Amino acid sequence: MSNSEYSRAGFSIVEVAGQSPARTYGTGRICAEEDCTTKLSRYNAEDMCYAHRTKAERADRVARAAKALNVDPAIFDEDD
Repeated sequence: MSNSEYSRAGFSIVEVAGQSPARTYGTGRICAEEDCTTKLSRYNAEDMCYAHRTKAERADRVARAAKALNVDPAIFDEDD
């Protein structure tokens, strides 16, 4: 069955796949850092872009991602 056939049958692809839709946080949001004009993704729950989040917040996020992916966090190291 094609996407349009599922739609005409009253189902969304999400319902068919058995997954819930990704949570979104609104469109048109801009980083809260003064003078930053970075548009935030609708999937970004934070109020700041990645560049303006604190180093500790980024380290925590990297550690959680590494754990979820079962990889060494060092692969995400950034050159300072």
